[in-house]
Amino acid sequence: MFNVLKYKKYKENYMYNKSLLFIFFLLIPNIMFAAADSVIEVENYLNSITTLSADFKQYSSDGTIKEGKFLLSKPGKMKWEYLKPKKALVISNGKNIVYYDYELEEASYISTKAVLAHFLSKEKINLAKDVLVEKYIAGKHYSELVISEKNRDYEKSAIAGLTLKFERDDNHKIKLAEVDVVDESGQEIEIIFSNIKTNTEINKSEFIFRNPNFFSGS
Repeated sequence: MFNVLKYKKYKENYMYNKSLLFIFFLLIPNIMFAAADSVIEVENYLNSITTLSADFKQYSSDGTIKEGKFLLSKPGKMKWEYLKPKKALVISNGKNIVYYDYELEEASYISTKAVLAHFLSKEKINLAKDVLVEKYIAGKHYSELVISEKNRDYEKSAIAGLTLKFERDDNHKIKLAEVDVVDESGQEIEIIFSNIKTNTEINKSEFIFRNPNFFSGS
């Protein structure tokens, strides 16, 4: 009698667990499709941007805080103008990056094919093709996308990972709010945007570097 009851209990537990597993596997495709739809939402949003301008604050893991202005014009053009505490300039044309240090009065030129270095300025972003999506978190008011290079080349990329953070408004539309960067040494940089404007006209001359050592009034 005891063995019969024990077997009956075992069978009930087995069937219960089996039903839970069945439900779980039924839900997996729905979860995957929901995540895929959310990533497509981010992709569509980024591809809807032709130009972007914003103020930014940059927080480094060493405690440094920098402020400045950011400009983007697709395809390929980005400008980071650091105003505080020291002036500096970073301009990218999609292939090359120029960094100018006003204090040292020196310009450095970097050629890079790293996807993450130019990711935001790509004319057509395809997340599945361009990068490795490490994680995507979709919330009611906030979303976060973590990406890395698909074929990382340490000689071409100083960026180990990129996190894009989005705010969601009352109409459920997302807006870029923050970009976090992790370099190959593990240093973290957090860039928070404000006063964002998209798809407004930006003069092409903003992305042409004129060395102050040779061009007066620049």
